[in-house]
Amino acid sequence: MIQGIDVSVYQGLIIWHNVASAGYHFAGMKATEGLGFEDPRFPRNWSHSKEHGVRRIAYHFFHADLAGGRQADYFHSVVHAAGGFKAGDCAMVDVETTNGVSGQNLVQSLEVFIDRFLSTTQCGLYIYTSRYFWDSVLGAPRSAIVARCPLWDATWGTSPSIPSLWPHGASIWQYSASGRVPGIEGDVDMDRFLGTSEQYDLLARKGGRE
Repeated sequence: MIQGIDVSVYQGLIIWHNVASAGYHFAGMKATEGLGFEDPRFPRNWSHSKEHGVRRIAYHFFHADLAGGRQADYFHSVVHAAGGFKAGDCAMVDVETTNGVSGQNLVQSLEVFIDRFLSTTQCGLYIYTSRYFWDSVLGAPRSAIVARCPLWDATWGTSPSIPSLWPHGASIWQYSASGRVPGIEGDVDMDRFLGTSEQYDLLARKGGRE
């Protein structure tokens, strides 16, 4: 397993040297939300984490009531402005709210997001969600496009909990929202990649692609 974290503006000014020295090897960093929010800490987090050897994952908080393709373009443009995706980087789309739309409509918009993002980048894409949200809120929708993407499971506890119709297990597991990490003041989300460094690198390149 490989230890990591995920962060946003709420973690404040992060001292990435301390994070890396403490043994955290990857980090998800919020870049965008919907069509109009750019995390103000993202450009610094994106550049400083790389300077200290932390593997980077940019993420977008998905709004189901907004066009998936436009969200993918917006996300990509913000990352590009901060230096872009480089070899070894990857991405994640955070899916945890319906914004008032049906589960099937959410998935249809998410499929467009996935296709658009993967067609305009060379990196892989994780889907972040929880079993409760995917099964209970959305009604366990099926999607061959979504199923290609590796799962970033949000289950705070002692083991991952995989959505019932997901065709594979979790690749990244967010197991706590209240971790403490050198270089970060206050609580931070804690994650583990449930595989080897070689598997991590493969998903960073291929995750979500046929």
